[in-house]
Amino acid sequence: MSVHFNREQFTRALKEFRANRKQSEIAEEFDISRPTLSMLENGKQLPDIDMLAKICGHIGLKPETFFYKEESNPVVMMMGQMRNSDQDKFQETMERIAVRQKYLAMAGKCGIKP
Repeated sequence: MSVHFNREQFTRALKEFRANRKQSEIAEEFDISRPTLSMLENGKQLPDIDMLAKICGHIGLKPETFFYKEESNPVVMMMGQMRNSDQDKFQETMERIAVRQKYLAMAGKCGIKP
């Protein structure tokens, strides 16, 4: 399992908080420079944990709001690195293995040893 920062959600929250106010006004409120705020809003820079906590305190959200967990499935990761033609073959092989496992489980229930 891996934890990721949701950059899109963070930038959207910053832009919604700023609304029609000037970046310089919000940057001063966050105690950061206006260029830093611009980079954060455009997703070109990620906040460090202290900056994230400070910003979240101002916008009324918890820092955890911007993180998500992702289960890492090695098969899915491996498929992402394959060519499309190989992915189809691999998927077919995985389906055959699943069917074989079902047959072996049924045979075992009937007392037949593989």
